[in-house]
Amino acid sequence: MDKKVEKKEKIVEGATKLFSKFGMDKTTMKEIADFANIGKATLYYYFENKKEIYKEVVKKETEIIKDEIIEAIENAKTQKDKLIAYVVTRLKHVQKICDYLPCH
Repeated sequence: MDKKVEKKEKIVEGATKLFSKFGMDKTTMKEIADFANIGKATLYYYFENKKEIYKEVVKKETEIIKDEIIEAIENAKTQKDKLIAYVVTRLKHVQKICDYLPCH
């Protein structure tokens, strides 16, 4: 894997953990940089601002949720079970997504 891609993924991984623990508003760019083991200036090479990092975190989480929903639906047998699998899998992620919001 390309080193640039690896660093960007490490930044997003750190931001994901920090946002879920402290929320986006209370997480600083320095904390994200420290987690990724890079300098704050280097962080700005990859992302213009915290909002851009936040968008990337949400994009990644959305892809994960989508994949889990598809898998749950594919493993269900009946139409009713597919609907239940969709709802249960979706609800499982609601709290996790809410943790990223700046409203807590």
